[in-house]
Amino acid sequence: MRRLGIIRLERLFEHRSGLTSQSTIINWVRAAAEACDAVGLVAPTAPVPDDEAPRGWWHPRAGDRVFPLPNASGYARVARISGRITLQITRLRREFRTVLCRAPEHGNFVVMPLLNLLGFRPVVWLVADRREMRKVHAGRRGTGAWMRIALGLSDLNDAVERRWMARWPVIANGSELAAYARDLAPGRRDVLPVVSTTFRAEDRPAQVPAREHDGPVRLLYVGRLAPDKGLGTLVAALGIVHAAAPGRVELRIAGWAAHGEEERVRDEVRAHGVEEVVRFLGPQAYGPELFGCFRDADLFVLPSPSEGTPRVLVEAMMFGLPIVATRVGGVPDLVEEGANGLLVPPNDPAAMAAALKVLLNDPGYRARMAQANHAAGAAHTVEALAERMMSFIFPGQAARDVPAAAEPRRRPESRTPPVPLPPDGP
Repeated sequence: MRRLGIIRLERLFEHRSGLTSQSTIINWVRAAAEACDAVGLVAPTAPVPDDEAPRGWWHPRAGDRVFPLPNASGYARVARISGRITLQITRLRREFRTVLCRAPEHGNFVVMPLLNLLGFRPVVWLVADRREMRKVHAGRRGTGAWMRIALGLSDLNDAVERRWMARWPVIANGSELAAYARDLAPGRRDVLPVVSTTFRAEDRPAQVPAREHDGPVRLLYVGRLAPDKGLGTLVAALGIVHAAAPGRVELRIAGWAAHGEEERVRDEVRAHGVEEVVRFLGPQAYGPELFGCFRDADLFVLPSPSEGTPRVLVEAMMFGLPIVATRVGGVPDLVEEGANGLLVPPNDPAAMAAALKVLLNDPGYRARMAQANHAAGAAHTVEALAERMMSFIFPGQAARDVPAAAEPRRRPESRTPPVPLPPDGP
């Protein structure tokens, strides 16, 4: 039987951001429950409205269990509730032996040794490269005793994750993270690269939305407003494009900002003189509200300097949006240069502006990319991903009747050079 425990220490329900919200995460949990005979979930489940409590949304199979935790964001918070985490994972062990845990995650310096001590059969879902995340945040960490403690716990957490990922099977978001996991234990064969998605098959549009209009080309960014998302690069690229052809392009930014990040982005918008062509949409709830942003856009832009396999790219593909993205992490597993999007180096506004100009100048090219992305999106549903993961976690056991999930595309060793700047502008 497929009986799976799932451990997630970051908050499941997040109503402020709307983007990394309850709906996206719960879509995956529900799909995993459909692909298993029983599941148990250790996760923070509060705060939530009464009508959305775990017993309300949880998959109604006999044997499904929720082991609720307080929100465990941050190393200090994890340390304070480590006893509660230990208790809930011990209870999980009474009913489940196989368990899926995420990395990187703040609490793994507590969770991973405990899983080994209690005799679980763990599988790690590697979703991002903490080494790259640490580079992005270098210089923005502050000082003081609490910061030194947090950095010490971060280093401990990293060491614990590397130790156990070298011993346990790994599901990795994208081929680059899969290569990193294989390097931890050369010669291993227990690594599965996947394309991360939480998009349900029933939400995929039947065809590419109509996008003929007389206004400027509408660029869309969806995600957190944070230093590690590269919005400064995108705004600088927009400044280059806008200076060459005023009024030809508009940028819409959808997402939640923490710690004054929206004002920082607004400062960069003012510095590049593009206030009149940038719209801040704020948080968009996953579902019709967010999907409407994709339907109303002409082109999707992802400027991140570091990524795994971003779920937002799959969402853009489902709605038939051409993509301009940075060549980082698992992005090239989804975006094939010249076929369904254009790839540029990270932190390079000139290269991003050049790619944008290519697509602004050629509506037919954008239309072909839109059709390619919509067609490719059919293979990246959350139901197909869950079944592929469960087949890896429970080899040889019966598969559910769902479409096969697409593997990350094999990338050539040579890299396509940056898109050249068109000599005549848009």
